Amino acid sequence: MKISWKDHVANEAVLERGGQWPLSSLVAERRFRWLGHLICLPDGRPAKQALEWIPEVGKRKQGRPKQTWRGTLKDDLRRVGLTWENCVETAKDKVRWKKLSARELQDLTN
Repeated sequence: MKISWKDHVANEAVLERGGQWPLSSLVAERRFRWLGHLICLPDGRPAKQALEWIPEVGKRKQGRPKQTWRGTLKDDLRRVGLTWENCVETAKDKVRWKKLSARELQDLTN
């Protein structure tokens, strides 16, 4: 790539020159893929129970609420225009889910 440490080149330009995806996009893609696996699991499996578990209403600690994995997923889905219900329905069809998750990755990177 012939970029010196003295050159002021934006990260996006370096990624484009190298033909790489931003790390945030790769992580989002893997979250989508993992979600597809979790949704297809039988209901009794601990991973599926953890995904669907909603904590009891109670007193929280002071400060910013903790960001959960499910909350991050919902933010990703909202950014690409999907709802949780659409996502769950689509993930049960593996071919559609694979196409959808590939398309969502493209949307997240743009």
